[in-house]
Amino acid sequence: MRRGLIWGVVGLLLLLLGGVLAPLDSVARQLRFDKRDEGGEVAFSYRYQDSARRSEEIEFSLSHATIQESQLLLLDRSTRNRAASDFMLSEGRKTAAKRVVALRADFEAEIADLQRSIETFNAKLGTEGVSLTLTGAQRVDTTVDLSENKIWVRYHVPQMRYKHHGKALFAKLAKNTEEMLAQANKNLPEGLRFVFKKKKTGGISYSVKDDGQTYRQTTRARANRTLKKTNAHIRKLFARYDKDSKKIDKFYEGIEKRVNALHAETFQRLSLVRKDVLADMKAKKAQFYVAHYLIPSKNDEKRTLIDYVRIAEQAYLQPVAQAFRKKTQGKSEREQVAEVLRFFQNIPYNDLMKGKIRGFTGFSPPVELIAQNLGDCDSKSTAVMALLHLLLEESSVAIFLVPGHAFLGVEIEPKKGDAVHTHEGKTYVLMEAAGPWILPVGSLFKFSKRHMKAGRIEDIVTLSPQ
Repeated sequence: MRRGLIWGVVGLLLLLLGGVLAPLDSVARQLRFDKRDEGGEVAFSYRYQDSARRSEEIEFSLSHATIQESQLLLLDRSTRNRAASDFMLSEGRKTAAKRVVALRADFEAEIADLQRSIETFNAKLGTEGVSLTLTGAQRVDTTVDLSENKIWVRYHVPQMRYKHHGKALFAKLAKNTEEMLAQANKNLPEGLRFVFKKKKTGGISYSVKDDGQTYRQTTRARANRTLKKTNAHIRKLFARYDKDSKKIDKFYEGIEKRVNALHAETFQRLSLVRKDVLADMKAKKAQFYVAHYLIPSKNDEKRTLIDYVRIAEQAYLQPVAQAFRKKTQGKSEREQVAEVLRFFQNIPYNDLMKGKIRGFTGFSPPVELIAQNLGDCDSKSTAVMALLHLLLEESSVAIFLVPGHAFLGVEIEPKKGDAVHTHEGKTYVLMEAAGPWILPVGSLFKFSKRHMKAGRIEDIVTLSPQ
């Protein structure tokens, strides 16, 4: 089972000191392990002793293809984490791109409609009174990133700047006024003229200059008519300017509201996109984990477990099961369980944290464990589960996970003194597959008993009969 190296050392010390677990003469003794290539298969031969020092043997063959498939079954932790991150980012970006297509189209259509409204308004006004510009790319986009072991979904909406071009309208007014005054000056008698002025405050004014000449009555009357007419036209210009200014103000306010509403709606829709992307990535992560034989813990959602049950179900151990059927022919279920248990207890114990076994660091699938002749507590427990699933027709098998350790439970008839546990209406006789001691069916290590007594069961995974 994948745990820290410190726990492995501490566990072994506990096993070795002071007769903690069992008498010294019950230590497993694997007398021989041999494997030889025979064409497309590998032949395995084991000889070991039971607690009574009786010699036992078993032989079987597994195909090269079966062994290779087992070696590739699980990724090591660093490779798996990197692959999971790459997979999730790739899928998240795809999802974000798909989800934002309609939103982007709606956003750009609304911007185009706003621009058309402004162009139409300005055309009617006869000047460019209002404008709308976008800063940055004129697209709504999302990005998906991995940072500090967290997935981030960020989004970008172009900033819109809408302008009230009062100066353009004022410039038109000034130009028209100046042109009108220039035309009026042509009709005034010599010595009289309109003077156009631009104020420092931004306004405009005009006045009549008189050089002091004495005019005839008819000349003055003509001058008065021109002055009156020009003044009337200029008042109309100013009245129109005021009216147009109010139109621009009102239209500008409407554009501002539409722009703000569009921004708010876009961000709201993008926040929903973000939720969709994160939810989809969570589902994709679950799919990735399932594909790599990993499942969430039932008792701790932040904890990930190896999918021991599916690995046990899919482990191709039929040749091994056939060898044990021959070896245990005529024996009771309990004796069959004991034979399988002894076989795996005799396989040398290794915490698998140093890369001695290929595959998932801290765990070895059943076929790989047999082929390499090394295993730890959860690896051996999974292998026993896989084999008993083939041998026992009516019994469920369970793996009990306690802090730093794993052991087995098998649904067989208990005997007096057996360690048992009832789970989901089934009573399991408990046993240890880890070794290196030959503990009988129904017996647990002392620290396993302490965990059980204290209720420190992290998870129980069960495999029902075929």
